[in-house]
Amino acid sequence: MRSTRAAGVRYTAVAAAAVLALSACGSDSDTTESADSTDSTAQQEAGTSESDETAGEDMADTETDTDAEADAETDTETDTEQASALDDRDPFLQAITVEEGEDSHTVRLEFENEVPAFWDSVVSEVTTQGTGKVIEVEGDWFIRLDLTGQPEVVPEVEAEGLDDRIAEVRTIGPFEGMLGVAIGVEGNVVSEYEISKDGTTMVIEVSEPESQDEPTEL
Repeated sequence: MRSTRAAGVRYTAVAAAAVLALSACGSDSDTTESADSTDSTAQQEAGTSESDETAGEDMADTETDTDAEADAETDTETDTEQASALDDRDPFLQAITVEEGEDSHTVRLEFENEVPAFWDSVVSEVTTQGTGKVIEVEGDWFIRLDLTGQPEVVPEVEAEGLDDRIAEVRTIGPFEGMLGVAIGVEGNVVSEYEISKDGTTMVIEVSEPESQDEPTEL
């Protein structure tokens, strides 16, 4: 009888130990599953946060690009409107006349308003602005004027009163707000000239040369 009880006690102890072991395994498994679930949730939340931040940055970049494009379009429209306004203006140069005198010949350029700023030079040939193409102008040498601030429209003017000294006066351009005027002068000697203004008229007075013995080299 004593040995039977001892065996029963041992069996009971073994069974209890097995139950405890299974309980411990179950507890560890629940804990692991709970930890894994917590980690997965944290990763999902972190991923969502990063995705939201990326989306926000993309939206900000898109808005910046859109604003830049809108500003560029506005600037282009403004430049186009200003260019159109300039193109719609009438030519400033209204008339060209030549007057022959005893000791000089006078070229008058009449403008709509004030006489513009200009550059002047003596050249052996006349060329276009920009491309530099040679233009045929009557004369042996030329006084070249480049008038600033001119509208992009060709003046429909012809020189009146040309004589044997002032062979031709013609316009060149306009090109980028510059209008050229070429005065073709006959004679192999370059004489002096003076430029002044009288109200809205530019006056170019070309003197007769003192001698034709020594030709001028340009």
